[in-house]
This record gives sequence, structure tokens and C-alpha cells, in this order.
Amino acid sequence: MKSLLPITLFSALTLVACNPAATTNDGKGEVTLKFSSTQTARALLRTTLTDIPVTDTAGNVSGHITISDAWVVIKEVELQGEDDDENADDDINKLEFVGPFALDLLTGTSYPEIPQVTIDTGVYTDIELDIEKLQNNDLTGMPNLPQGIADKLLDYSVYIEGSYDSADGTTYVAVPFLLALEDGDEFEFSGTDFSSGFMVDDQGVNDIIVAFRLNEWFRFDNTETNSDNFTLEDAIADNGNGNEIILRSNTNSEVMHVIADNLEESAEYGKDEDGDHELDENEDDDDVEYDD
Repeated sequence: MKSLLPITLFSALTLVACNPAATTNDGKGEVTLKFSSTQTARALLRTTLTDIPVTDTAGNVSGHITISDAWVVIKEVELQGEDDDENADDDINKLEFVGPFALDLLTGTSYPEIPQVTIDTGVYTDIELDIEKLQNNDLTGMPNLPQGIADKLLDYSVYIEGSYDSADGTTYVAVPFLLALEDGDEFEFSGTDFSSGFMVDDQGVNDIIVAFRLNEWFRFDNTETNSDNFTLEDAIADNGNGNEIILRSNTNSEVMHVIADNLEESAEYGKDEDGDHELDENEDDDDVEYDD
């Protein structure tokens, strides 16, 4: 089975600090992490995301997805400084957030909440995410996770649910859509195009933003993630009561992995230098423009 491909750019999530902090000038910086599927903090108020484009292999918009649930399970987040030795056990400029955390990408909510932490100031060049499926024993650390979500997310690392409409508005209408990924993976965001990394200082809360670019998730014209020319409509099946799109490890797994790889590649990261809770073009890890 194909697994998610490691990447060197962090895509797809937003880390936003909500509480101001006083200047410390003590060589320690405060960092807050939050995750989202959208670029702007304003979008975190949404509970459903609509009109997400689906492109065919030629790059034409073939339809749109509406997402009602989008969850990721992260077991660990690690930030590394530019002087870290990855083989050393006593690195000073290294920070680990140990989960698991169930992340609602539509609202930016984490179960449990990811704590605000203090870390040595300096340049940080790597962010690593360890994504693994949610297991029963993980739920003890997530007492506030809604039971309905726990039931859906159990045994999966990524869970996306919604509906699909074809571009003509008649061929396919509100076709139920489900992607449930069992595979785990480690995402490493090293900033190949952002070689200076980002600076954690002691002048207040450091808002590190990682934004998943939704418009990239359902692109089937990306030959790097879809070398076999699949389309989303290849996964549409009649279950006897109507059409549906079910993407699991044993059902339409090829199409599922195209979307999973697109999701991984869609993320960008950087520091919110201007405090607007958005990842601006001059703050992310490359100069690619996205329309969110």
C-alpha cells in the first residue's frame, strides 16, 4: 500500500496565539500552536466549508466538495533549532508537544488543548508532525472530545466527511463523501525555500502559522501526487440507495492517497510577524500564491 510521502514544506494548518504576553527579555520565548484547514483566523468560525474545487487531470474544475468534518490525529509535534544535532539527546533548541491531539481542522479546536509553552529563543528551521491513527487508550486523554466524533475518528489518522456536486449541477448532486485514512506518517517541514526558518524571540507570544490550502486538496492534475491519472469521480459508486464516494484503505485507496498526498503538500508555515492571524505571502515558506 502506498504511504504518505515525506515532504520538506509544512502545509495545511494554522498555529495562532490568542493571548498576548509581556516582553520577558530573558532569552525565553512563548509559543502557542493551533491547527486549521484555512489560511485566515476569520474562517475558524465556520462549521462547514463549501465550494472547495475539484479539478480533473486536465486542471478543469469538475465539481465542488462541501466539508462537514475534517480531523487529524497528531501524536507528537517537534520544533528544532538550526543548531540542533538530531542524534543528540540534550539539544537545547528543541521542543516537543507530546499528544495525542485530535485536531478539528474546521474550527481549529484541539482535544486536549495544545498548551502554550516556553522555549529558548533562536531560529527554528524544522517542524515535524507525527500523525497516527486514534486508538482506544488515547481517548482517556481526550475527555472533552464529543462521543460522536470519537466514534467516527477511532482507528483513523485522517477523517474527512462531506458531499460532492459535479460542476454542471445535475450529474451528481450532494453525493456523500468520506475519506478515512488509517496510515500514519511523519511530516517533516524543513523549509527548503525558507532556509532561514523563523525566529522565536522573547518579545511576546510567537505566533507560528501553518496553513492547509484547501484549494489544493482535490487537485487531480498534480502529476506528482496523481501519476496514474485518477479522478474523484472514479470513486463514485451506487450503493443501492444512491451514489456515494467512500475512500478507505480497502476501497478506492488509490484515489484516497491522491487526496492524502495533496493535503500533505498543501501546507505552508511561517511566523505571524504582523499579528493579523494570517499567513501572508512574505511570511510563509515559499512564494507560491494560493486562493483560499
